[in-house]
Amino acid sequence: DGQNLFDPKTSFIGVDWQIDETADSLIRKCEIAEIIIVGIYNTPDRLQEYSDTEIGRSYMHFIINDVKPFIDTPYRTLPDRENTAMMGSSMGGLISLYMVWRYPEIFSKAACLSTSLQWNYGAIMKEIENYVGPKKKIKIYSDNSGGGSEGGSAPMYQKLKEILIEQGFQEGVDLEYYYDAAGDHSERSWAKRAWRPLKFMFGIQKKK
Repeated sequence: DGQNLFDPKTSFIGVDWQIDETADSLIRKCEIAEIIIVGIYNTPDRLQEYSDTEIGRSYMHFIINDVKPFIDTPYRTLPDRENTAMMGSSMGGLISLYMVWRYPEIFSKAACLSTSLQWNYGAIMKEIENYVGPKKKIKIYSDNSGGGSEGGSAPMYQKLKEILIEQGFQEGVDLEYYYDAAGDHSERSWAKRAWRPLKFMFGIQKKK
């Protein structure tokens, strides 16, 4: 949902994430590393693009094989997995979780805000829970709001956290979960807490 990140004129209901102002402020205060944020607009096929469907799998390949090289070629990026992350909300959070989980050789971290975990009867949670193999070397940020349509879904997000812990993730190390009691399922709420995943993924440890 890249159209919602930078400009209220293009954003849903006229409210953007203000992610540019947030990132710039954190960078200037030396709280996160310098980063490049790439916002990809959705299409009318959004629900299919952002889930585990044929279109969604093609979308993941599009980001890996087309978008990432397109950004890495002309811009001064650090293209390795350690410096590459995905971030999104709602269905965008779902596809971000799928991408970091399935392609840890490309992405080392993902921020999944108000993720649509219920999609396809919780298929992503079952996939993570049933995973057998070496622990994935990735970092995952997850959160949810307490109001609106998310109000009664807190147990689902708690379950995701528990599943990740069972898979070897540690809170404060490679896992962070935040509950925004006053928030709702909207760009306005995601804008207010976007600094949290940015610091979790790209934070700079200050010298004592």
